[in-house]
Amino acid sequence: MEQKELQQLNTLHLKCSAEQFCRVQDETSLLAAIDYAREHELRLNILGGGSNIVLPEYLPGLTVHVDIRGIRLQSPCVIAKAGENWHNLVTSTLRHGFHGIENLSLIPGSVGAAPVQNIGAYGQELSQVFLELRAADTLNCKIRTFSKAECAFGYRTSLFRETPGRYIITSVTLRLKTHFEPNLEYPGIRDAVGHGNPTAWQVSAAICRLRQQKLPDPAMSPNAGSFFKNPIISNRQYQELQRLYPVISGNTQSNGMIKLSAAQLIELADLKGSSVGDAMVSNKHSLVLINRGQADNQDILKLADRVQSRVCDLFGIQLAVEPVILASG
Repeated sequence: MEQKELQQLNTLHLKCSAEQFCRVQDETSLLAAIDYAREHELRLNILGGGSNIVLPEYLPGLTVHVDIRGIRLQSPCVIAKAGENWHNLVTSTLRHGFHGIENLSLIPGSVGAAPVQNIGAYGQELSQVFLELRAADTLNCKIRTFSKAECAFGYRTSLFRETPGRYIITSVTLRLKTHFEPNLEYPGIRDAVGHGNPTAWQVSAAICRLRQQKLPDPAMSPNAGSFFKNPIISNRQYQELQRLYPVISGNTQSNGMIKLSAAQLIELADLKGSSVGDAMVSNKHSLVLINRGQADNQDILKLADRVQSRVCDLFGIQLAVEPVILASG
């Protein structure tokens, strides 16, 4: 175990010093790390691709970087280890003629992080193709398998999001298809792919273009992706909001609730481009908070709080934060 600077291991590029650090490449090493933390009474911090996390300047305890790799295709399933890059998994399945996650192309992060927030984009969620996963239980230091029902998936949440630190995902199994059925219902996708019958590769490429057009590149403008979840409200509340702000739009969900665009609310609150220190609401997409160079944890959190407070004051809606925020204490 060693001390480690984590600035290069998080996409917000925040300076962070881990008290103790180790990288694990298999389940046996992971269990050994958990056991070490328990034996030495150390707090256990889990780090994957670093794309959906806000780190403090100092991270006490043992930080475990899960770097377990491997992809196995076993028709109609794909078994991917937690340390694999998510987009690399998408392209790997396409190369081998498996379909079902092309609408999730170019989502940053690792495979292990995908079930935690039930990643979703452009009309698809991970839960729609999910079969099962393996995870280490930090309470008894054992590996167990979770079914889809046990994962308790919801909108950008799951059992693993609601019980932080309890389980560490090591692999994910998805049930895909060998015949392609394009999912083009989300606004903008049909226009992006053009007319006719697109291939899976064409849909994936169109999704990539859409994301690149709308979202800042973490390599150029360090960020943690969408910082706020799109709020879901009752139809009654939506009607009242529209009476006060006719420009506000929403999408009706299967349960009759209405999903709003958090980005639209932030822009209507005149927060696009606002900043605290070197943390700024992106001018390219208002859901994204970027680090202009020297932002620290407090800059990001103060800016997020400003956004939440302003949106709540104007619209009576509390925006929920999407990334995991690790505390220093």
